[in-house]
Amino acid sequence: MTALPSARTLDDLTMPGTHNTCALIGGPFDTAKCQSLTLPEQLARGVRYLDIRCRPFDGAFTIHHGAIYQRRNFHDVLTDCRAFLTANPGETILMSVQKEHSDAPAAEFARIFHDVYLRDHEFERWFHRAPGRIPTLGEVRGRIVLVAKAPGIGGLDRYDGNLLSVQDEWTLPTARKWDAFQHHLDTSAAEGPHTTRLAVNYLSTTGGDLIPYPRRYA
Repeated sequence: MTALPSARTLDDLTMPGTHNTCALIGGPFDTAKCQSLTLPEQLARGVRYLDIRCRPFDGAFTIHHGAIYQRRNFHDVLTDCRAFLTANPGETILMSVQKEHSDAPAAEFARIFHDVYLRDHEFERWFHRAPGRIPTLGEVRGRIVLVAKAPGIGGLDRYDGNLLSVQDEWTLPTARKWDAFQHHLDTSAAEGPHTTRLAVNYLSTTGGDLIPYPRRYA
């Protein structure tokens, strides 16, 4: 991204991302494993949109895919991102953050995010959490752009249709999922010159199966 004009807004860039970015542990039948590369390896290969699932547990966030603990905590995720951005200050990372495998109140999730990670662990300065507008690349070089799927933590609201156009039909059979992906791609391309919405187009699905197997759908 270093060579790109700083005046470009992020919706003018095409950035690869990963679904359930940290899901390397499969659990029973290997159904929870979505990736084979670690987060640093993904970043080194050009992944710039991260899908991070946090479970509030004992005053902190553990990383989960459903019930399966991924043997990583949110501090590990942020440390990896900080190391990458320190070494590559011309880059930016988009990070979708959501609650996973927990019935903790939204206020408790937001409190841990703010008090533990932004304040106590001093990650505040690494985040761009301004709501309501897709930023320019120049505004967010060397920082993490927060895409919030949880209330009260700031950032771009994942559910604001004026900011993000999202295709995430994750239960479709493979052929129908491919159609949904292509339709969103074509719609976003046609819309591109006339809007500043960020188009997010997920390829992930469960295929409609009782026991989904991510590797087969990939």
